[in-house]
Amino acid sequence: MIIGLISSCSNDIRFEKQRWEQKDDLANYSYRDRMLNDLTHNYKLKGISFRQLRSLIGKPDGKTVGDSCLFYYNIRVDYGHDIDPVYVKYLEFNINSDSLVTEFEIKEIKH
Repeated sequence: MIIGLISSCSNDIRFEKQRWEQKDDLANYSYRDRMLNDLTHNYKLKGISFRQLRSLIGKPDGKTVGDSCLFYYNIRVDYGHDIDPVYVKYLEFNINSDSLVTEFEIKEIKH
């Protein structure tokens, strides 16, 4: 019974591509934050090709400009009461010259 109570306290859910891509009325992704733990712990992400990554979790939300090839997926964006975000959480992937994921990282920015 105690194990059931502990596991029910978690808001995490299993990764599902269809839900991963689902947006709410504010153009935020409804389920990504709750699926993030399952995705990053139970799926092979490092070493897969960019094509496999897109097949698994869809088109990235953007690309970071710089020396490295970094693509990101927004997890949560909070605008507060302004047009500029006050909080951003995203999953960033580093893609090498062979189009393979070399690393990934969850990043958070608070303004």
